[in-house]
Amino acid sequence: MAKTAHLAVICLLAVLAGLWVPAGAAAGDNLLQSLTQGRTQINLRNYFMNRNYTDSPDQSAWAVGARLAYATKPWRGMSAGASVSTSQPFFYAPTSRPGTDLLDDSQNGFSVLDQLYFQAQYAGFRGVIGRQLIDTPFLNPNDARMVPVTYEALSLGYDLSGLSLSLAQVRGVKSWNDTTFQSMSRAAGLDDDEGLTMGGAVYKWGPYTVQVWDYYSHEFMNALYMQADAAWKLSSGWSLAASAQAMRQQDVGEALYGEFYAFQAGVRGALTWRKTTLTLAFTDVADDHDMVNPWAGWPGYTSIMELNNDKAGQCTLLFRLGADLAQYGIKGLEATLTHTRATVPNGKTLIRPDQLESDVDLRYYFQGELKPLWLRLRAAYVDQDITIGGDTYSDFRLIVNYDFSL
Repeated sequence: MAKTAHLAVICLLAVLAGLWVPAGAAAGDNLLQSLTQGRTQINLRNYFMNRNYTDSPDQSAWAVGARLAYATKPWRGMSAGASVSTSQPFFYAPTSRPGTDLLDDSQNGFSVLDQLYFQAQYAGFRGVIGRQLIDTPFLNPNDARMVPVTYEALSLGYDLSGLSLSLAQVRGVKSWNDTTFQSMSRAAGLDDDEGLTMGGAVYKWGPYTVQVWDYYSHEFMNALYMQADAAWKLSSGWSLAASAQAMRQQDVGEALYGEFYAFQAGVRGALTWRKTTLTLAFTDVADDHDMVNPWAGWPGYTSIMELNNDKAGQCTLLFRLGADLAQYGIKGLEATLTHTRATVPNGKTLIRPDQLESDVDLRYYFQGELKPLWLRLRAAYVDQDITIGGDTYSDFRLIVNYDFSL
C-alpha cells in the first residue's frame, strides 16, 4: 500500500505540472467558452440478445438505452468531461432468463454516471483523473453490451516521435451492468480492496509496432503483455499483416487468489485483397493454470464472440473471413465469418473434447439522411462437452445503433 500511495502522489504532481501552462498556450478564448462550446456525443442503442443452452437455463433480454457524453473545449490545456448511460427493459425481459448483462441481475433497468474526469494536456503530455475510459490489452471498454466498462483512475501519458508511454493508478472498475465502482481486487472476486498499477509503452516505426504492458494488481497478480505487429503492401490491391503476442500472469504479495503461474502465446496473419481479408491465428496456453481475466475483454487472438480459449493446455486455431461488400455492389454492408477449434493434447488436463465456435457478424451502415444509423446482427454456435464445465448453445443478437455529435 505504501508503494501505491507513493506512486499516486507522483502521478498527481505530474498532473499539476502539466497544468502549469502559459496563458498564450490557451486553446479556448476564455473559461466560459470552454465550458459551453464543448462537444456532445450521443449513442442510442436497442439490443436484443438470446442464448439457448442444451443443459443450462436460457438467457434472454431486450433493452433500449442511451449514452450522453459531454467534453468541454480545452482551456489552457485543461478540459473536463462526463457521460451518463442508461439501459431499460424493452417489451421483453423475463425474470426467469437473466444473465445477458444488458440489464441488471434481476432484469431491471439501470442508469449510471460512468465517466466524470478532469484532463490536462500540454507538449505531448496528458493526464486524466476520475471516472474514465481506458483502452489497453487487459483493461479496456469491452463495449459489447449496452454500457462500456469504465475505470476510476489517475492516468498519465506522453507521446514523442512514435513512442507512446502510459502510466496509471487504477482504483476501481464498473462492469457492463453495475451502477457502482468496485475496487480492482473485489471486482476479481477477492475479499479485499486493492488497486492496480499499470504501465505501458507502444513504439511505432514505419509498418512496425511493438508494445509492452505491465499490470500489477496488489496482493493478487502481476500480468505482463507483449505484442509485435508488422504490415506490408505487396502489390496493387494486396497487403499482408502479421502479429505475435505473449502473456504471463503470476501471483504477487499475499496471493489472495492463490499461488499460480499462467502463460499464453499466439501468432496471427492476415492477407487482404482490396476489401476482403482472410485471417489465421493460433494460440497456446501453458499447462500450469488457466489464464485469469476478471475485468474486461480478453486480448487473445482466438478470443471471439463467446469463448476466450484461455484454459490451461488449450491450443486453438482461428479462421476468419471478412469483407466490405460495397466492392460487390452492396454499399454499406460488411460481413465476417469466424471459426475456432480448441483442443488439448491427451494427458494434459481433463479438457479432452474439442471445443468449437462458429460466428457470423453482419453490419449495415445506412447511407444518406440515415447515415448515423447502423445495424448489427451477430450469431454464434458453441459446441463443447458438459464434462468440461461447458455446454452446447447458440447465441443470437440484434443491435441497432444511432451515433451522432452536436
